[in-house]
Amino acid sequence: MLIILSTLVFFFTRSLPGDVAALYIGGNAKPEQIERARIELGLDKPLFVQYKRYMGKLMHADMGISIRTHCPVFQDLKEKVPMSLKWFTAATVSIPIFFLALLLQLIFFNYLG
Repeated sequence: MLIILSTLVFFFTRSLPGDVAALYIGGNAKPEQIERARIELGLDKPLFVQYKRYMGKLMHADMGISIRTHCPVFQDLKEKVPMSLKWFTAATVSIPIFFLALLLQLIFFNYLG
């Protein structure tokens, strides 16, 4: 399932309009800077080679470089996930107990048998 999802994400992101290399460089990018970024990001290679590289890096937990921050994605996640978990914890604590009881009954009796 994860392989299928990863494949779909790869091909959907490649089919979006716009130039990833230009976005990576910024608004006032010159054509030679965009071409250099395209080579650096591996966008000059055929799609199959890009996919093979993407899956190989993903298998080694290398999620690449963020287009927005120019830092490794794993590092960005390491910084942002703890705050998201705090907000998730706050949301689950605030669920009324009667609603949680009904939700758990639905899950355990109807869906899990």
